[in-house]
Amino acid sequence: MNGEDYLQEGYAYLYEQNFYRAEQSFLQAILCDPSNPEYYFHASVTMHRNQAYQKALQLAQISVELAPDCELYAQNLQEIVASILVQNAYRALSNGNKLQAAKDFAEACLRDPFNVEAFHGYEYLQHLLRRES
Repeated sequence: MNGEDYLQEGYAYLYEQNFYRAEQSFLQAILCDPSNPEYYFHASVTMHRNQAYQKALQLAQISVELAPDCELYAQNLQEIVASILVQNAYRALSNGNKLQAAKDFAEACLRDPFNVEAFHGYEYLQHLLRRES
């Protein structure tokens, strides 16, 4: 099979909601043609969906490097960074660092304005911080 075949196979697995197999198909496509940014993009979107944020980030960065003018790939990268920031915010919150958590949530909102979790986390912390001051 070639890269396009694996890409189509990955789409079929996505349709079946078999996200692990889709991820594997997209990674096989990359192995077939490591210069095709579309394969990295689809693999990163699927890994992001599977909450494998660091792997998704690496693949998204490569897709942007290979196609720097593609807004879709750049947007995907920002969405992944926002998810990582949300994860960092929760970690800061669990360590009692409300101010850092608020900063991370705010940055996540800027990077991905549609990240509802970031928005709600930021709003919640703003409310808490106002009550404490």
